[in-house]
Amino acid sequence: MAATDIILAQSVISNRSGDPTSLFKLAHQLHEDNNTTYARQVLTVAEELHCDEHDALWFDIKHKLALYTYKDQDQPLADRLTESENRLKKLLKHSGLSQKMRQDCLGMRGGINKERWRSFGNRAHLEASVSFYAQGVECGGVALD
Repeated sequence: MAATDIILAQSVISNRSGDPTSLFKLAHQLHEDNNTTYARQVLTVAEELHCDEHDALWFDIKHKLALYTYKDQDQPLADRLTESENRLKKLLKHSGLSQKMRQDCLGMRGGINKERWRSFGNRAHLEASVSFYAQGVECGGVALD
């Protein structure tokens, strides 16, 4: 199945077409099969094709695109962390974002900054990571003292 998914992904990427819901499912399967680069590229096409900001699919595409960008080992570390964080910043500004997805986005921003700290050793990244994790916990209804 994975080889068929990769062939389908290559076709989607080269033709820049497809049903956004089907592309979202394909990207999920590619990611599950550890083909995160293809998953990210397929979701980029889905993002181009789906522009209704008021439905769940739009949020799901944006959310998973940030995650797959963050996890894509084929991209330079600093670039993928910056791109993913920029995507999350935009998503977090959207008033229609659910509390659960907001919490997850804050957790991802915490993870991004933790990865920066682990890779570059800047204490400010560690402090930012802790701050985003704490915001995520509080967003979930648990107050930190």
